[in-house]
Amino acid sequence: MGRGINILGIKIGGTLVIGTVLGIIMTAVLLAGEAAVSTNEFCTSCHSMTYPQTELNESSHYGALGANPGCKDCHIPQGLGNLHLAIQTHIVDGARELYLEFANDYSTLEKFNERRLIMAHDARMNLKKWNSITCRECHRNPQPPGEDAQAEHKKMETEGATCIDCHQNLVHKAVPETDLNASKSQGKLVLKPEDEEEEDEEDEEGEEEGEEGEEEGEEGEEEGEEGEEEVVYEMTDEEKVAIADAFLKNYHWRKKTEAAKIAKVEAEAKAEAEEKAEAEADKEYAGLGIEIAMDKNGFLKVISPIEGAPAFKAGIKAGDRIIKLNDTDVKGITVNDAIKIMRGEPNTSITVSVLREGEAKPIIITVARAIIRPKY
Repeated sequence: MGRGINILGIKIGGTLVIGTVLGIIMTAVLLAGEAAVSTNEFCTSCHSMTYPQTELNESSHYGALGANPGCKDCHIPQGLGNLHLAIQTHIVDGARELYLEFANDYSTLEKFNERRLIMAHDARMNLKKWNSITCRECHRNPQPPGEDAQAEHKKMETEGATCIDCHQNLVHKAVPETDLNASKSQGKLVLKPEDEEEEDEEDEEGEEEGEEGEEEGEEGEEEGEEGEEEVVYEMTDEEKVAIADAFLKNYHWRKKTEAAKIAKVEAEAKAEAEEKAEAEADKEYAGLGIEIAMDKNGFLKVISPIEGAPAFKAGIKAGDRIIKLNDTDVKGITVNDAIKIMRGEPNTSITVSVLREGEAKPIIITVARAIIRPKY
């Protein structure tokens, strides 16, 4: 009987050792497999994912402070404590997107964009569900400047908001933003109003029972007794594809319209400045003797210094970008304002700070004003 217990004891001990070893091996295989399917190479093995990867590489997130994040850094929770979330994401989301890769035609970027809003919303809802844990891996305890930003961050305590509720379209191509709290509660894709002003008006009208809801669609239908109106669509692929296409076209149209308006204003301002500059060119004045224009970054670009004029003698060259006149930063000021600063009494000095191609630091040049004539 004693020998039987000893034998049984040996068998039990051997089972524990074998089970422990197998557990370690299975855990190692699981971790290695999870790491393998979280690489950029694996993610972009599906052709359609090469589009978002290109956008990531061109975004401000890539290369910031030396960090080059990959797909997993935003879309897969990291660490042993979040391993279950990573596995769930790969099994559920990965299987769905793999099926859709074969079920849809993603051969061109335009065709991929037809489902971009749906995929973006699914990714946002995942981040919402995880309390933006992947964002917080880098952005820990952010302290935003400004009262508006601080008020928005307070919503994390009062409204259950998280990073992704506000910070959408930071990396990939912009698509209409979605209201994640409303989407979560209603089980439907709910688009955000186009601007905060419209959203505030909807909230105010929604508080008054029986008032007519603010019109956002062309038909302007009322929703509910409170009259609060939201643009809501059922989560079916056909409807979402149609919505995505319509909103993308509308979004790009608005962008083009805004760009055209800005270009028109800039052209008019430039023409006015050139006209005034030409009128002033016929007068005698004490200045530096340089022709300048505003560049796309808001700095003053030296077109050319007048040969023999003070700026020419002081060493200012064509192509220099003026960033400061005395203690005044020139970024954002008009060409006329800059000219007024540069002009003054003859033989008085002005300090000009310029950026020059090939120079690592700004060059500070002191120029003595002199009478400038059309034919110096």
